[in-house]
Amino acid sequence: MLNEDSTPEIARLFAARWWAVLLRGIVAITFGVLAFAWPGVTVATLVLLFGSYALVDGVFSLLTAL
Repeated sequence: MLNEDSTPEIARLFAARWWAVLLRGIVAITFGVLAFAWPGVTVATLVLLFGSYALVDGVFSLLTAL
């Protein structure tokens, strides 16, 4: 459970990393648009795109945690 003293610190942490949340959202939207724009795309391509997204998202999550 969080106490009142840690809340401002958490808010400052998220405020300092706003660009990572924005970049993650942009990548997710781009992935969705590309998936709908190319209806003939194969399952393998979708797996590679999602794998790339998951890898980049994981790296940013680790960077945010550090």
